[in-house]
Amino acid sequence: AVLSTQSGHYDRELNEFLKKFNSIKQEIDLELDNLVKLSSPAEKKSHLSAAQGRVNSLQDLLNDALSYLPAYDLRKSQDAVTTIHENIARIQQVCLPKKKFAFGKKKNAATNS
Repeated sequence: AVLSTQSGHYDRELNEFLKKFNSIKQEIDLELDNLVKLSSPAEKKSHLSAAQGRVNSLQDLLNDALSYLPAYDLRKSQDAVTTIHENIARIQQVCLPKKKFAFGKKKNAATNS
């Protein structure tokens, strides 16, 4: 009887975790879809930062659930977080590419005197 009570508690925790996890994941996916449509680099950077913050909260949620998540759900959740990180990196590379380094000509103060 004790096992079934504990099992019910774990099932409730698991269902609550999955509900929160999927909700946050959908918010991130929506944020990333909207990010591509933006034109301003500042807006893109802001939305990308917000999406990264949500991914961090998703990772925290996953870390808190390690004690009661079954191995399959844990692996699926970790894979989902990894995929989101990869998507963010890809979108960041496309939408906000790093400036290329180039040597510029130095203005020589001696030639101006």
